[in-house]
Amino acid sequence: MLTSVLCLQANELLLSGRKLTAQEACSKGLVSQVLWPGTFTQEVMLRVRELVTMDPQVLQESKALMRNTSRSALEQTNERECEALKRVWGSSQGTDAILQNLQRGTELC
Repeated sequence: MLTSVLCLQANELLLSGRKLTAQEACSKGLVSQVLWPGTFTQEVMLRVRELVTMDPQVLQESKALMRNTSRSALEQTNERECEALKRVWGSSQGTDAILQNLQRGTELC
């Protein structure tokens, strides 16, 4: 159920191109925390002090484990996205859409 809700939210953002506020990104779980400009440096320094007290090897192994679990899924998704882009860009509709987008971009300058 949770995965379905997350997919719907992700689809909404990807298809609409809508930008999120920092608070929205946090509430959707895209970022773990929002830091305010006035206290940003102090908050970051607190986290840095915590990190430097950790054993470097434990920290490195933990990071490797976290990255490893999602890497293959990300690579597979990237492959599927590349194949989809090749199909879309290779079609006449895809070419037309690219040209229209480029024309809009030059009009904004």
